[in-house]
Amino acid sequence: MDSLRDAWARAYGNSGEEFVILLLPLACTVFVLLSAWTHIVDTHRTGSLLTSFGLSARVASASLWPAMLLIAGGCASCMAIDSIMKGNPGLLSFFGDPPWAFVLIAGIPASGLVLAGWTHRALEAAEGRAIEIQIPPICEGCGYDLTHLPQDQLCPECGLAVDSSLEPLIRRPGSDWERRGSIGSLLRTVGELILSPRAFYGRLQLRTPVNGIGRFESLQLLAIGIGAAVWLLAVFLRLRGKDSHIPVQVFFFPFAFGLIIPFVGWGLHRLLTAVIVSHWVWQRALPNFAWARKVFCYESAFLWIFCLFNGIFFTTIFLGGLWLSGLTKEMLGQRPLYVFGIPPEPLTVLVGNFILCGLWVWRYYIALAAIRWSNF
Repeated sequence: MDSLRDAWARAYGNSGEEFVILLLPLACTVFVLLSAWTHIVDTHRTGSLLTSFGLSARVASASLWPAMLLIAGGCASCMAIDSIMKGNPGLLSFFGDPPWAFVLIAGIPASGLVLAGWTHRALEAAEGRAIEIQIPPICEGCGYDLTHLPQDQLCPECGLAVDSSLEPLIRRPGSDWERRGSIGSLLRTVGELILSPRAFYGRLQLRTPVNGIGRFESLQLLAIGIGAAVWLLAVFLRLRGKDSHIPVQVFFFPFAFGLIIPFVGWGLHRLLTAVIVSHWVWQRALPNFAWARKVFCYESAFLWIFCLFNGIFFTTIFLGGLWLSGLTKEMLGQRPLYVFGIPPEPLTVLVGNFILCGLWVWRYYIALAAIRWSNF
């Protein structure tokens, strides 16, 4: 970006207005296309992927206006805070310089979550006008059409009893969360999803309405945000007890990370799901991709594993002083260990999260094998 700006300055002078005018349409186009792609799981059901992408793009382009308002509000807030701080040196010394950085640290993820909620509501309205897809009764072992077979026979393709595919209580009693919607059922569902995804998706009913299932994802993000804020607040209180010289303004960060962590998790989940669902659509893996939407919402529970891994790692560093470089120095005679020029701490975070992403992809394909054919 610096080289582009320098080239622009050499050609047109040092004024930045023309550069912004050039960059803004490009940024808006990238925003619409990326947002449309990551929302394919919400709009695509069957038929042409381009039609579903067009619907997602129309909703994403409508999101440009609230996005612009949020950006304008953030800029106005930063300028107002900067003006207030300059007139009050006491506040400036408390918050540090620049004070408007606090607005950006919390405001960007907060605005992103607000925009995500707005887009989700718009997509739900678009979903309500979608045509219901009619699928004949199929064998849940191989997908064979069972329309003209009596229940006391076996599937001619795979030998599975027909009644086991046509009786919901035999194979697919459904999700405890969808039946009850209580806190207890939420906790049980999260535990089943994390510990036994194959069994959970094998019992999941796929042809029930999908609109209400979005609440499961929203509750996961809300709980993760609250948990992150409480966890970090406890860490900072412990650090403050060890060292009273730690500035008071660091207690702003638990609040900020209570917004940042759900926003990052939401974005990672969306991006990963867009790649996976695009592959499923290319393979024509499902007769109705509303089923993929259910998997997407339920798989938000796996974000807890990411939070647990990163939370334990960074808490150990902050509270215990257990730097991996310190351990490797002792093991290797005070010689620091670098892998491809990367210190051990960020390398551990990168490799650990990369492995977790791989596990997440694997879980999606476990889910696909369990939901590919369903009558309920």
